[in-house]
Amino acid sequence: MFVFIVITGIALLFTGMAIMRYQGRLELMATSDSLTGMPNRQAFDVVVGTYLNDARRNQEPLSMLMMDIDHFKSINDLHGHLAGDQVLIAVAACLRANLREVDFICRWGGEEFLILLKNCDAEDALQVSEKLRLAIETLVVEYKKELLQVTASFGVSQWRPEELVDALIERADTVLFQAKYIGRNRSLVA
Repeated sequence: MFVFIVITGIALLFTGMAIMRYQGRLELMATSDSLTGMPNRQAFDVVVGTYLNDARRNQEPLSMLMMDIDHFKSINDLHGHLAGDQVLIAVAACLRANLREVDFICRWGGEEFLILLKNCDAEDALQVSEKLRLAIETLVVEYKKELLQVTASFGVSQWRPEELVDALIERADTVLFQAKYIGRNRSLVA
């Protein structure tokens, strides 16, 4: 009987460990983009509340960048979706390499990325967006012996105390649209 209890206990322990490991993988899959490895919109929904609370509590500015790769559809149309995937991976790595660790970046959807900049007002956020824009502009992605280059447009908005996150996103999205409309490869601030 004792041997049976020990074996059952060991089996339950291993089963519990396996379940916890799979649960961790499922949570990671639910909150990260499988292509770029970046957090996704679900992760943003979790993190943005913390960023807003920190900004409110510390009375510090918080800004948002919304970025879109210019003419991304033409990359997929001319070179194929795998080329587009390589561009997305390279742009994500470029963004990550040019931001602070405290900044939060996520793949918002398609070829759009969203970035939260802690303790950063609109003027500084515009400078950050220009730094990122220039880094992307000089980025060269090799795909099947072809060198692909892209540009990006940015919309910048600064959080207003007591403002809902949807308003912050909408303002960044509106100026991103304007940046694309007036010629792309530029940053505009709300």
